[in-house]
Amino acid sequence: MDRGDYVKVCVENEGEPLEQTKMDKVWDRFYRGDVARQRSKGETGLGLAICRNILELHGVKYGVENTKKGVLFYFYLRKVDSE
Repeated sequence: MDRGDYVKVCVENEGEPLEQTKMDKVWDRFYRGDVARQRSKGETGLGLAICRNILELHGVKYGVENTKKGVLFYFYLRKVDSE
């Protein structure tokens, strides 16, 4: 999605929406919103924490929001002039 000097990049998961109280927590290391998920199956809860660190190092805006279909994760990238 083009936003002037920025491009908004979105990834949407279909499924259950996140509870409002869990929106900020999904970016925390080792956080799992679904307690049924097991670390023994390779799910460590690090993926979004790593993404957050990369996005913050680049100083970009990012977030998560519920949609009609599920949950949308997004971040903005500054456009670079190719000339």
